[in-house]
Amino acid sequence: MDPDTNYEVVVTLYNNEYNFAAVQNYYLADTVFNIGGGTQSAAYDQTILTTLETNLNNLGWTRIASYAAATAAPNTIFVRSGEFTTTTTQVDCGYGYYGGWYYPDYYCDYSYTYTTGTINISFADLSIPQTDGKTLVEWNATLNGLTNSSGGSTGGTPQTRITNGINQAFTQSPYLK
Repeated sequence: MDPDTNYEVVVTLYNNEYNFAAVQNYYLADTVFNIGGGTQSAAYDQTILTTLETNLNNLGWTRIASYAAATAAPNTIFVRSGEFTTTTTQVDCGYGYYGGWYYPDYYCDYSYTYTTGTINISFADLSIPQTDGKTLVEWNATLNGLTNSSGGSTGGTPQTRITNGINQAFTQSPYLK
């Protein structure tokens, strides 16, 4: 079994006290940020941003292109996305067996490499005062395994899996409407 075939996960968390029904506008950062701990592939940026924009528009929200204008507009959510990819190489080693006893040297007979990718999407309402100097996140989606190397458990290209994963994040978040 290829270890990266079963890691496609979509998790969404939200502030159940936030009134998403009041949101009318959104500002979507036009950059997919690198999340610490891995590398970023700009190859998926456009897919991430386009799919986010489509889902946000489908909520009936209006995109505000300017950050300055968005900070002045009421009922605006600020959307930020990030991505990172990690590659892992696993080597299987064991003790050698010879003539009824195990010798202490390891032998390594099998290795494999797999890549997983994580996408994070966050919504913040900048009109809410910060807590301890930190902006509160009202909604967060984390999608793992979508930019992996093998096609994952659902197959298809990374772009298809990213689109399906982001769509799933919005589908499992009906409170955004």
